[in-house]
Amino acid sequence: MDFPNMLSGTFSGIKVMADPFMPKTRNEQFRFPRSKRVRIQKKWRKEKHNWHEVDATGDMYLLGNLGCGLIHPDGYARLRAGIINIGKVFDR
Repeated sequence: MDFPNMLSGTFSGIKVMADPFMPKTRNEQFRFPRSKRVRIQKKWRKEKHNWHEVDATGDMYLLGNLGCGLIHPDGYARLRAGIINIGKVFDR
């Protein structure tokens, strides 16, 4: 299943497709309450100053029914460059 304008390749038997519609960032909670009570945790989740944006270009989402993974094009380029560099190390 190929889509137009998408880079694709196979890495270790997993088909990887670069999707330009993947998000570049995602929100992640970095500050948590000491209390384990659900009510307090719920309050902390609602406050915006407990969250920050994280780079998500390297996140890959595996699609089990298609047998492939989706990744942002920037992450795809880093993945491909890393594998090429590893190949150069083992070619010595």
